[in-house]
Amino acid sequence: MESPEDERSIIGTRFKPDFRGLLVSLAINAGIPAVVVQVLIRRDVSLIVALAISAIFPVAYGAIGMVRSRRADFIALFSLFFIVIGIATSLASADVRLAIVKDSLGPALFGIICLSSLLAPRPLMFMLGRQFSTGNNPARQADWDSHWAFPYFRLVNRLITIVWGLASIADATLRVVLAYMLDPKLMALLSPLLSIITTLGLIVWTIAYTRHAGIRGAQIRRASEQAGSQSAR
Repeated sequence: MESPEDERSIIGTRFKPDFRGLLVSLAINAGIPAVVVQVLIRRDVSLIVALAISAIFPVAYGAIGMVRSRRADFIALFSLFFIVIGIATSLASADVRLAIVKDSLGPALFGIICLSSLLAPRPLMFMLGRQFSTGNNPARQADWDSHWAFPYFRLVNRLITIVWGLASIADATLRVVLAYMLDPKLMALLSPLLSIITTLGLIVWTIAYTRHAGIRGAQIRRASEQAGSQSAR
């Protein structure tokens, strides 16, 4: 059995996720499309056509990612499906607000899956944390899995899952509401900005919280050591 010091080390060192891949995804799925839409609008392209063209980037990125990994990602597949359906429906109905709302389906689905995964043996963010922290190294993945035995490690993973799930659903809900309240051209700019702000905020919070988790892990270790020395007397 590993000691309290081992648990403190786990909390302090294992929670160092690499968010570079997520930032690249954010740039391609939200940043670049937002710029493309604004450029096309200024060239007198209709907003609904501009939104359809900008969707090429996330669709291509998602498809290329699955081809490279040689595996189907349910969330990515679901998001790609609704992007394509949303574009087709928007063009057919000429409903520009529907074209804007389609971008909220991915975050909404992600949030629902996060919260639903709390009912599973291990939550979604535990799995994603393993991916971000260990890459494709089987030995490091097995090492990560073994640390689920520690109560504090489980608590941290579950709390991160709850925060990401609720924030994603709140982001999606806000964007849908604003899509039917604000001018479509304004919302075409605001929607991806809200997505970027939410994701960056979650990344900053996750980094800060995992640092706090390391400190808390050290406190747990010290308390356990004190209790152990008192019982030994």
